[in-house]
Amino acid sequence: MSATPRHHHPLFVRALGLSPLIALSDTAIKGVAVAVVLGLTLVATAALGALLRRWTVRELRLVQHLIIAASVVSCIDLLLQAWLYALHAALGPYVAVLAVNALVFDGAQGPAARAGVRQATAAALACAGRVLVTTAVLAVGRELIGHGRVFGDGYLLSGALAAPVPAAGLMLVTLPAGGLIAFGLLAAARNMFGATHRAGTPGR
Repeated sequence: MSATPRHHHPLFVRALGLSPLIALSDTAIKGVAVAVVLGLTLVATAALGALLRRWTVRELRLVQHLIIAASVVSCIDLLLQAWLYALHAALGPYVAVLAVNALVFDGAQGPAARAGVRQATAAALACAGRVLVTTAVLAVGRELIGHGRVFGDGYLLSGALAAPVPAAGLMLVTLPAGGLIAFGLLAAARNMFGATHRAGTPGR
């Protein structure tokens, strides 16, 4: 009973941290954009948390990480609103909740509480890279199946508002429920590949 749920259900915790990305991954541009925001938050939180660790008592480190993550997300949100307003409007309120989601990943909280700045930053970069690749694969697949195109909302990067193009494919894939189904299929494929690889490796 003393173990935390994170040790019993690591996949559930990772999926909880990916929830805003799953919801916004109906198109490639939106999915990659929110993954980049989360990655920048992870790296900044890990690096600054490790840098300030010696001046922070252990009981306040979680609050410290949350304040750093919220500050980074707020700055990115303001920059998006100023320079890429169409993308900011498309992402909606999900950017603001990334400060909490960043704490779910060990790349921000764990290494920064135990290691130096270099190790914490490297761990956060690795975590951000995995999140970016997963989200990119998920977003491209959902947009291709659900909308029949890829990078069809490129107008979001120009700053101009435009009406969204109706889905020309399987509409279920474009909904948040479709994102959860697609993520489950992607996780199942990854587990199947891992099991096949372990079965084919001598000595295992």
